[in-house]
Amino acid sequence: MTIKEIKLYNFRIYKGENKIDLSSANKQNIFIVSGRNGFGKTTFLMSMVWCLYGRNMQEVDDLYKKEIEDQGGYSKYIANSLNRLAKSEEDYNFHVSIKFVNVNIPEVPCKEITVTRSYNALTSTSEEVEVLIDGYPSELAKEVGQEIFIREFIMPIEIAKFFFFDAEKIVNLAEVTTTEQRKRLSRAYSEVLGIKKYEDIKGNLENLQMKLRQESASASEKTQLEQLKADVVKYEIQIKENEDKITGFRENRNEKNKESRDIQEKLIKEGSLITVEELQKIRETEDELTRKQTSLQNELKDSYDIIPFAIVGEKFLDVSKQLENENNFKTAQFKEENVKGVTNKILTDLLNTPKPDDLAIDHQVHKFYANTFEKLIRKHFFSDTPQLPADFKVIHEFSETEKNEMLALLSNIKLSFRESFKRINSEYNLARNELTAIRRRIKDAETNQENPIIAELRKRKEELD
Repeated sequence: MTIKEIKLYNFRIYKGENKIDLSSANKQNIFIVSGRNGFGKTTFLMSMVWCLYGRNMQEVDDLYKKEIEDQGGYSKYIANSLNRLAKSEEDYNFHVSIKFVNVNIPEVPCKEITVTRSYNALTSTSEEVEVLIDGYPSELAKEVGQEIFIREFIMPIEIAKFFFFDAEKIVNLAEVTTTEQRKRLSRAYSEVLGIKKYEDIKGNLENLQMKLRQESASASEKTQLEQLKADVVKYEIQIKENEDKITGFRENRNEKNKESRDIQEKLIKEGSLITVEELQKIRETEDELTRKQTSLQNELKDSYDIIPFAIVGEKFLDVSKQLENENNFKTAQFKEENVKGVTNKILTDLLNTPKPDDLAIDHQVHKFYANTFEKLIRKHFFSDTPQLPADFKVIHEFSETEKNEMLALLSNIKLSFRESFKRINSEYNLARNELTAIRRRIKDAETNQENPIIAELRKRKEELD
């Protein structure tokens, strides 16, 4: 089966007759429809789905279902499908027709089939469907019903799921989760893969088997069977009635949803969309933000003890450097005393050591070796002793505990305090702004609740919902 031609007349943005020729030359049988957003690609696709399935187009894809729901139901959707310019010119007719070739219908010879669905926005209560085979009305379509003919001999609605969709549908097909979605997909696979034909043959064989059993049944069994058949007919009528009710309820629901959305837009424009329940939730949010703001205020207060040290950061670093030098000075003093003590011991032991009678050590030699010993001892045993200025003064005289506390405070300021203070300050400002906005909304809502027009709109919306 191939689509040869599509005609759109006054359907949505397509004013007048628009003919799309899809007849192919040779083997070049791929057509690309392109255009910017809003130029009618989706409408073109939707026109074909509407032409074939009408009210049942909602079963093909959620895209069409949502479009119909947004319009307030199928009746309003179809009434709004008339081109606006055509309506202003008082031309209330619109239709879509699709011409198929290479269609194989058992025992019905045909070269082409044309399906046309039309509607008059002024006089019609439902659309009209016409099926032509080689240019003549189809007796078979009249006999079984136009809608059934399309679904049985042209394209079952399950197969349409694989033909009339956009790229996002591929993702949706891969993400089916519910049992109902899997059932619909399974039916579609059965149609596409030809499994349904085998299922039909199986059903025919079961019916034949049932018929043979009926013919061999007793009189009482036949009576019981007739009663069951009558029950089936009765229940099928009830099913049909209930399906019609469901369709009516669905239409009614869509209309109410549309009216509710319209009222919602009015309330938004009036700045009074908040219901009593929403107002209560907003007040709960206000309490929560108030508690959060208080907590952040306490955190800020705790940080105020550190802020003065952060402000005089440069002086604070000078103090830490002075403490480090004082510690080095004490270490140097201790090591200096060790150097001199060791040097004196070595020199004393050297002088007390017996010397040859012909060896004379005068004062200059003694002084030379004393200085040299001191340098060598400092070099080999106390090389890590820090060198400080001769006029260095100890100012603070901190204990080890005091010094560690001050260094911990300095580390806090240098590493975590800045980011922590920025976070607390940012969250506090955010909470304060949100609190201000919410209190303004509460005030506006409480003020608007006194407005009788808004109160009536809100009441109507609650009834509709």
